[in-house]
Amino acid sequence: MLIIQSETDVESIFSPYVALLRQCVHEAWNDWSESGLAAQMQTKSFRAQYLNNQIIFRAKQATDGRSDVRVDKIRGNHGFVFKNRVFVRPKYAREGYRSSNYPTRSAVAFHDQSVDLFEGIARLELVFTLNKLGTAVQNICLTQRHQRQIQWIYPLVEPAAQSQGNLVPLNREEREASPADRIIKSKKSHGNDQSDQHKRGGGSV
Repeated sequence: MLIIQSETDVESIFSPYVALLRQCVHEAWNDWSESGLAAQMQTKSFRAQYLNNQIIFRAKQATDGRSDVRVDKIRGNHGFVFKNRVFVRPKYAREGYRSSNYPTRSAVAFHDQSVDLFEGIARLELVFTLNKLGTAVQNICLTQRHQRQIQWIYPLVEPAAQSQGNLVPLNREEREASPADRIIKSKKSHGNDQSDQHKRGGGSV
């Protein structure tokens, strides 16, 4: 199983890259806001696809020439590769910090941590949510899923708000409720409506 279970492991891998990941998401959002496409948006799935594309674009710029982190495409997935140990793909997330994917064989396999897709490289997602009005990025987190269950959430909060013990393991019961109050401790429940992810019926994964 390629599941990262220790907060020490998460910290040792990602603490040097929190600002980089946050920067790529915010720059992608700025690209969207300033492009003029937001006013022309007809389907919210278009926004999610545009933001994912721009995160990858900005990541390529930010990691150019670095040996510790790179942007790569592995088995059709674009994302960050950290120290040849972990692959992280960006995804827009709905309520509950779970991305929605059309259930192709490869999409299902990506979240099945018992399947070694990338020759020993663990697979995570960099997920971001928007506020209720869809006018700003609200939360940015690293998550790892096994099948339909989120294993843990690691919020990439601003340095001033970050504290130790940020890794939030989730069990099956906790998965049913939004973990917003548990992971962003400085915020009260904000009643996000992240249902603007393109609906693909009940079969999305």
